[in-house]
Amino acid sequence: MSWTAKNDIVILVISLFGFQVSQSWESHEWGGTFTQETICGLTGTTVTLTCSIRYPQRHDGQIIKVIKGLWYTKVSNRQPQDLTMDPRYSGRLDQNCQAARVQVIKAEERGSYTFASLSCHTSCSPAVSSWCWKRKPSRNDDCLTDHWTKESEVYLLPGQYITCAVEGYPLSASPPLYALEAPRVLSTKNEIMEGDSLTLTCRADTPTSSGHRWCKKTGTSDWEVMSYGEYLFFSSIQSSDLAVYCCVVENDLGQKMSQPFIIDVKYAPKYLYLRVDPLNVIAEGNQVKLTCSSDANPAASFTWYKGQTRIRSSGRNYVFNSIRPEDSGSFYCKAHNKHGDVTSVPVFIDVQYAPRPCYLSVDPIEEIKEGNQVKLTCSSDANPAASFTWYKGQTMLGSSERNYVFNSIRPEDSGSFYCKAHNKYGDVTSDQVDIDIQYVPRIPSISAIPSSNVRMGSSVNLTCSSDANPAASYFWFKDNEESPNSTGAVLNIINFQLHNEGAYHCEARNFKGSQRATLLVQAENFRSWSQGAAVAVRCGTVGIVLILLLVTVLLFWKKTTSKGRMHLSQVRQKMY
Repeated sequence: MSWTAKNDIVILVISLFGFQVSQSWESHEWGGTFTQETICGLTGTTVTLTCSIRYPQRHDGQIIKVIKGLWYTKVSNRQPQDLTMDPRYSGRLDQNCQAARVQVIKAEERGSYTFASLSCHTSCSPAVSSWCWKRKPSRNDDCLTDHWTKESEVYLLPGQYITCAVEGYPLSASPPLYALEAPRVLSTKNEIMEGDSLTLTCRADTPTSSGHRWCKKTGTSDWEVMSYGEYLFFSSIQSSDLAVYCCVVENDLGQKMSQPFIIDVKYAPKYLYLRVDPLNVIAEGNQVKLTCSSDANPAASFTWYKGQTRIRSSGRNYVFNSIRPEDSGSFYCKAHNKHGDVTSVPVFIDVQYAPRPCYLSVDPIEEIKEGNQVKLTCSSDANPAASFTWYKGQTMLGSSERNYVFNSIRPEDSGSFYCKAHNKYGDVTSDQVDIDIQYVPRIPSISAIPSSNVRMGSSVNLTCSSDANPAASYFWFKDNEESPNSTGAVLNIINFQLHNEGAYHCEARNFKGSQRATLLVQAENFRSWSQGAAVAVRCGTVGIVLILLLVTVLLFWKKTTSKGRMHLSQVRQKMY
């Protein structure tokens, strides 16, 4: 400080020199030194007061930064009074002569050190030709012997700093300019659980000029600035905060980034998804892969279930190399780690396949009677459900449902039936089933060979036939006999005589019922005589009937005529 005295002789006793700083601490590292404690000067002359101070670069982890220097002689309310504000010194103080300062022309990182082109500036000595550059820490406190100019090029290791001053005036030394050391990230927790509060501290061992900034990187993305300040605070950390973090410090010589710090949030499994591949149709024999995905830290283990049955503990995939229909069912997985577990929503696997062996059943299963309702049923296990085609022999009856029904079956419906089951994966054919319809014998047909008019002494064969199922048995009756006198389809009469004449009845029987037919068998010669006699008898009978009828008519006419004449006579008598 320069000061002009008005009196002839001035004796100054400098009692205190102060600096205002960003924080105030008491420490043994604080202090100051005056070059002279007593100064004697003539009135009107200029007196220059110089001093040096010392202070710590850091206190409790915080960097100390000088804001303002001031000179004072008085204290008010425990605060120093700046002489520049005292009216007695108005116009007579000059504090423009400040310490030198280092200006960075160029700085770059070269391997493990910083190369810088620097320039030293001061307002006190514009015509200075010799400068003192010092690099610290070093083995001595000497000026760099090859750096006496205003501009200088220096190499600084991390943590070293450079100052400049006018040669011969060490108290004008500039504030130190540091080559930054990489900061460190400190965490309040070693293991970080989801929901925890967490504070990260950016610890810089060298002074900075632009403070601290925090950067974040997720995956392969670039670093992004997220906040500024020495601390990064999380009130309730979440899995979404899992990322790589770093802090950056900067000054005029460049910037330094901390080692990456990974926030590895530990949490129970969540967001559990179960996926099936292939997604749509699953056919028998396909490879099918179930994949269970869950966000968890540490990584989850998985347990697989089918229905309520635990299948196995396994990885995130469960694979069917060749899936079978019996593998169909409801599947789900459970993800778990030491912090908890979560269960997926079940998925249903529906394995589709071609029809299995086809079975044809008949209802009723035993005897089938004419007129009954008969149902054929075709069964086959298939997915999707099979369609059916029905056949009788080689004739296709049509496509239908699994049942084919005769509401009133007839004998002509008898035959061999089978069905075919088919879906989009294939088809299968059933075995054949024979349907045999049982019914009562039809009315028999009787024939006589050679004829039913048989010559005396010859032979005749009577044959009886009837359509029946089961086949009919035959019984022969003559005239009104109650018991059969012969059985079998053929009745043979040898040496035919008159006593063999008559009505022959054939009865066809099965267990469903019976039917009869009759044939009149006569002797041929006896038939001619008996026919003539029969004609004569018939003619005589007709003649007698006619005569009796004529006599009856005549008698009736005679009686009627007699009554008429009597009535006429009576009428005439009354008239006259």
